[in-house]
Amino acid sequence: MWAFVDESGDPNLHVAAGATTHFAICAICVPDEELATFRSAAETIRERYFQKGEIKSKLVGTKNRKRRLEILRAMAEGGYRGYALVLDKERLRRDTGLEYRGSFMKYFSRVVYDPLLRAHPHARIVADRHGTESFMASFIAYHRKRHRPADDEQLSLELDDTRISFAESSHELGIQWADFVSGSLRIAYSEPKEGRFREIYDLVRPQLMGLQLWPPGRRSDVAPRVDVRESSIGPLAIERAETWVREHDESDDEHDDKRRIVLLALLDAAYGESPYLTLDALHERVQALGHDVSRDFVRRKLIASLRDDGAVIVSSSQGYCIPREMGQVETYLDRMQEEVVPILRRIGRIDETLRIASLNRLRVLDRPRYVDLRRLVETSEATAREED
Repeated sequence: MWAFVDESGDPNLHVAAGATTHFAICAICVPDEELATFRSAAETIRERYFQKGEIKSKLVGTKNRKRRLEILRAMAEGGYRGYALVLDKERLRRDTGLEYRGSFMKYFSRVVYDPLLRAHPHARIVADRHGTESFMASFIAYHRKRHRPADDEQLSLELDDTRISFAESSHELGIQWADFVSGSLRIAYSEPKEGRFREIYDLVRPQLMGLQLWPPGRRSDVAPRVDVRESSIGPLAIERAETWVREHDESDDEHDDKRRIVLLALLDAAYGESPYLTLDALHERVQALGHDVSRDFVRRKLIASLRDDGAVIVSSSQGYCIPREMGQVETYLDRMQEEVVPILRRIGRIDETLRIASLNRLRVLDRPRYVDLRRLVETSEATAREED
């Protein structure tokens, strides 16, 4: 396998001095048997959109958005496989050593190189030339040390014959392709507007075997949290619960009766000193009114289905409640983010590992029965929420 690598953005943390807010690295992965076909497709793209010049993101810039999207569509139609990293540099601390260009490039390149070389130990990586000859030599030595093969795998480890090498982008169409994709990703994640971000993301992401976002956290354009002082969450949540009770008041369904017991208990508590009721307390209430169910049934079947119906029920270490304050909602959402998002990320990593190992031929989450799960994983990636 061949992996052609290029990056976009300033490899430093001097954002306040005018450097780019984001940095992206992309590897375009091509099986040996498809190399000629890929280069032919890349040449067609180059001739069509850049005539005698290189395929280069900078030549399109940020203003000619229509042209960028057209080129990305043409690339997607031709099909390619990539692996990428996007950094939000405004969220990186400058006192970690990453303010230095050499450390910056070596550290973050490994985020892209490591998974590729683990899955394909004999892959040949060709990166765009950058820095001095001395820097490029130290860069290769750094990665060669990290990926030294087993003793019985006598791969060439001489500096002039390593599996990681540099080339001029003008002489390598694969690097040019990586340049355009990494540039597009950097521009997308720099966008303050979700719609403009999505235009690029939706064209690029399906072609990528994996997309790493660094540091773990949210996209910088996520809206700030609601000020509790301006919140009227209590009346809204209580009204929604009372509406549910009214709508199901005449229902003879046994399941509705159990749910009604839970919701009325929570409504009663909402007007008390503390709005919280423990799971044990709710379980005892349902049992006392003639329903022989387990604690787990109350949690998984009654509370969960009430939430599915739109009842606003949150939980914390104190128990369950209909929230009176936004802080109670945030406590619940914070805990859910800590639990749910890492699960989605792990699922995404499993899918990513299989896609890398099979060069995108094995795409488990693309199966119809996982359509909802895939959308959740993609949403988690796109908004770059908490990583495990």
